[in-house]
Amino acid sequence: MADKGRILIIEDETVLRMMLQRLLTTQGYDILVADRYHSAEEAITSGQAADLVLMDLNLPGGSGFDLIRLIRTHWKVPVIVLSGMKQEASVLRALEEGAVDFVQKPFSPQELLMRLKRYLPCGDVSA
Repeated sequence: MADKGRILIIEDETVLRMMLQRLLTTQGYDILVADRYHSAEEAITSGQAADLVLMDLNLPGGSGFDLIRLIRTHWKVPVIVLSGMKQEASVLRALEEGAVDFVQKPFSPQELLMRLKRYLPCGDVSA
């Protein structure tokens, strides 16, 4: 069933990471996960490709902004930031670094699926 594409989830909050993984797996996506900067860096540079990245900016071990730049040097894929940061400067910086979208936490699963459909047209939004 996992033939809609591969999504890399970079999220240090265990409950949210597991919820995203479960939600997206049931929608038919192949999922890679990373829970901190260094595991995300390894996933990005290991040669495994993703079709889209969902990521938090506040990660143990490093800056999410740096990760966006790293992703841009290895992959040409959409990056959607999921963050509790509400400051306009953070949103603008994430977009400037190369993110295509910024979703503030908390968010509804249905909203996230609709946004994914924008960047991965084969996405099914029937949650």
